[in-house]
Amino acid sequence: MAAPALPSKFPCWCRAVYSWGGEGPKDLGFIEGDLIECLNAGDGSWWVGRLRRDPRMIGSFPSNFVKVLDSSFTPFSRSVSPAPEMTHSDSVSKTQAEREAKKARAKSRKPFQGYKTALPPKGSATKSAPPTAIEKPVQVAIANA
Repeated sequence: MAAPALPSKFPCWCRAVYSWGGEGPKDLGFIEGDLIECLNAGDGSWWVGRLRRDPRMIGSFPSNFVKVLDSSFTPFSRSVSPAPEMTHSDSVSKTQAEREAKKARAKSRKPFQGYKTALPPKGSATKSAPPTAIEKPVQVAIANA
């Protein structure tokens, strides 16, 4: 595939036509369909750009693996929809009810009692004897006869 015509202005946007994993640490790897912000045209056949999905990824890539988009193209931002608004009275009454329920649960809690009634595994001694001290070896003197 021939290299696309150089963009008229930078930065510009291009879309990956093919996937490319990069050949070195300074290359920009991408997958088919990725949006790339082209920062400069490098030597014409290798451009420098930044991935839209991960702006930390910047590097060189082959220009014949991408298609330059219109200069009017602007990627849409993935904004999170705002949370529904709550009135002050809703949040206050809810938190008071939650606090009361939490207090009631705390009063009914008991420490775990299972260890007190648990039986030891079958086939093992109920209480193991403490380890015995190792006796000091006795030195024996051999008399020359």
